Amino acid sequence: ARDAIRKTGISNVWFMNSGTIPPNPSELLNARIFAQVLADLRKQFDKVLIDSPPVVPVVDPLIIANHVDGVILTVSRETSSRKDLELCMEKLRNAGVSLLGVVDNLVESKGFGSLSRYRSYSYKSRKVG
Repeated sequence: ARDAIRKTGISNVWFMNSGTIPPNPSELLNARIFAQVLADLRKQFDKVLIDSPPVVPVVDPLIIANHVDGVILTVSRETSSRKDLELCMEKLRNAGVSLLGVVDNLVESKGFGSLSRYRSYSYKSRKVG
């Protein structure tokens, strides 16, 4: 994992991307090697933050959540429905995940390169409010 860690332009902030998305991400996340990589990262860094796909359409975030101290849920009040948020919260609660907080992200995903791949997950959302 050490070879995959890159320095950023921000002091004391390092980055490791996921690389190519494998055909079996949930199997890899359940593998012992994932837990070992996280344990190694915790020894090297004060805080380890992991970005994951949305909780509602895929199981990967819940697998990751079993290996972390807590979750910060990112939502957009313009696109996240109350039903989706309630389903997400229920899944996190059922998984025994510690919710550290919620961030309302109003950033439009268009033009953000690989970050916009999360838009490819098919899940319906509607405006709340």
